[in-house]
Amino acid sequence: MSKPFDVEINNSIAHIRFNRPEKRNSMNEDFWNLFPKEVEELDSSGEVRALVVSSTGPHFSSGIDLNMFKDDVVENQSENELGRSRGYFLQQLHYLQNAATCLETARFPVIAAVQGGCIDDGLDIRGYYYWSFLDNFEWLYGYKPRFGLIEVDRETLARKSKKSLKFYQEIIEKSS
Repeated sequence: MSKPFDVEINNSIAHIRFNRPEKRNSMNEDFWNLFPKEVEELDSSGEVRALVVSSTGPHFSSGIDLNMFKDDVVENQSENELGRSRGYFLQQLHYLQNAATCLETARFPVIAAVQGGCIDDGLDIRGYYYWSFLDNFEWLYGYKPRFGLIEVDRETLARKSKKSLKFYQEIIEKSS
């Protein structure tokens, strides 16, 4: 099974980069199997503070690779097997949805650096949002996690820009 993306971690920022530009970074079966596992491993390691998802080539992704479905038939399907067919479809839908849900349930923010066809063909991105500007109180973990773009010294209340702020700024500048 070849990985349709590369993974690197630098200064607690993970970067998943789709690596199939010759296929417009379409999401093949290997992607759907490996992507959720990779995100879950990054999440459970506790070492990642943010994740960037980007791609190689001129397009972020053309979406699902339709070759995945060429053999998707329910064996011996008849008109009496409509429930089995629909059950299989729902099972496949949940399997595919897991690739997006894993990003939603991860404990770190995710930034998608989208470019190319997604933008050219009408993906309407009107702004960027980072959910925690300052280090703040986290109900479950108190003041220990520091995931804001601006670090706050708890004793003096002095504020200092983090590397992640500069990184986020570069993404915005490149994408505008």
